Amino acid sequence: MNFNYIKKAYERMPYVFKAPFAGFIRGRIIDNKAFQQQYRELVEHDNMSLTDMENRQRSLLKDALIHAYEHTRYYHKIFDEIEFDPYSFLNCVEMKRIPVLTKGELKLNFEDLCADDVSSSYTVTTGGTTGSPTTVQMSNEAFYREWAFIYHFWSKFGYDYTKSRLATFRGVQMGNKICEINPMYQEIRMNPFLMNKDNIETYWKKINEYRADFIYGYPSAIYNFCKLANQADIKLKGTFKAVLLISENLYPFQEEVIKKSLDCPIAIFYGHSERAVFGEKLDKGYVFNPLYGFTELSENDEPIVTGFINKKMPLIRYLVDDTVRPIEEDKYDIEGHRDSSVIYGTDGEEISAAAINFHDNTFEKIEAYQFVQEVRGQCKLLVKSESRLTDKELEKIQHNVVQKLGTAIQCEVEQCEQLTYTNRGKFKLIIQNCSWGGVTLDKQYTVIGHHNGDVLYGSNGEEISAAAINFHDNTFEKIEAYQFVQEVRGQCKLLVKSESRLTDKELEKIQHSVVQKLGTAIQCEVEQCEQLTYTNRGKFKLIIQNVLDDGYIK
Repeated sequence: MNFNYIKKAYERMPYVFKAPFAGFIRGRIIDNKAFQQQYRELVEHDNMSLTDMENRQRSLLKDALIHAYEHTRYYHKIFDEIEFDPYSFLNCVEMKRIPVLTKGELKLNFEDLCADDVSSSYTVTTGGTTGSPTTVQMSNEAFYREWAFIYHFWSKFGYDYTKSRLATFRGVQMGNKICEINPMYQEIRMNPFLMNKDNIETYWKKINEYRADFIYGYPSAIYNFCKLANQADIKLKGTFKAVLLISENLYPFQEEVIKKSLDCPIAIFYGHSERAVFGEKLDKGYVFNPLYGFTELSENDEPIVTGFINKKMPLIRYLVDDTVRPIEEDKYDIEGHRDSSVIYGTDGEEISAAAINFHDNTFEKIEAYQFVQEVRGQCKLLVKSESRLTDKELEKIQHNVVQKLGTAIQCEVEQCEQLTYTNRGKFKLIIQNCSWGGVTLDKQYTVIGHHNGDVLYGSNGEEISAAAINFHDNTFEKIEAYQFVQEVRGQCKLLVKSESRLTDKELEKIQHSVVQKLGTAIQCEVEQCEQLTYTNRGKFKLIIQNVLDDGYIK
């Protein structure tokens, strides 16, 4: 039987019956031939020379190209059209001859992209944070190989897949239970949807009783756990060997709280449901594992990836809608399409975008969907479909969403003709319009920006992005650099740096131009300074944006 079906049946099984089957399921993962083979190769890879690693990756890439040509109609046709011979492939530069595969083309050519020599497979979908989930056929073997890469990466932080235990915070449906033991992955699953200031002590007690030595899950959920623990004066330091983060970007404000609270290393890997790229974050940036796939960058710094582990639907030069920027040789910064938007529960519970993705058939007739929140504890789910949905179909969606969100949020489902996009045409899974009056537990506001987190906030919550306040005239003709600093919504300070001392008239000219740019939403004061602020990595930010305890932007 397909192991994925066994795994899903286990997940659906009543909790009391899971324990007897957990050892069997666990064994099917870590004792599997594909898992063991891949894990051994990864250990050997750690000791390879750079030349040997490059040769091994080139060999795997050639194998992937030949397999795609011989066993998929799509690549056989494409390669013949461009006269690309995979059998004589020698240099990775030749990859640029192959057309890029977009998500749209994947959907149009789904059947032709499936390999005819792999019979054992299952279907996965992307999370849908771009508004329209993508379906991919996955070979059973890819599941085991994927876990070999994850466990091998975690082993660099002390994780032992035979005995380590996890305290897990992710979007698993648990109803009104605070936690449950899942022996299949040696974890205690903590319900992030119900976590608040009144029950945080219980969360901490359950984790201690289970003796978890790693904390694992979404950055937003673990950040919220740390924040609530700090408020309750719970001492977390020394509990965990490492923080293992997945699925969301880790933002600086989250990283600061997590590091300070837990005082242990943070392990982050970058990947996709399509399983074509695996980036491991070590020290300053991400390194793409050469045994997992081959990664290129587009002219717009988007990853173009070719995967090695999924034989059922080989993805060759597949375009990913994230941004990757080189920071030094073979190391990269990755800016994902996910954002840190959250839905707020009645008691301050925070439910992230990643936690409310659906990977089943909940949205089988839906083109795209979007959550909109105006009041904490309530939200609206807008769904877009080519056909008119019946009351029964809407009720099915409503039921599944309620199961996902639990009792923290009352959600109404509504079909619509158009969803909301940002000024730059980007989609956000969550449109957050909660009033400024104390949305989160400690009345602190998360700074969520456009593109790189840089925004100024107006008196009524208006968001003015970094791109919107650039000046392309002679306003700053005598200025070396400038930077906005905001401490209170509706107000900001513009710091300007110049080699010469600016006159009052010159400062007034800058003040006038800035007022014209910002309008009435923000009162701005101009001040000359000797030094601007840089990040810990020495990077410059146009806007310095923080948070004060009284709920205003800092």
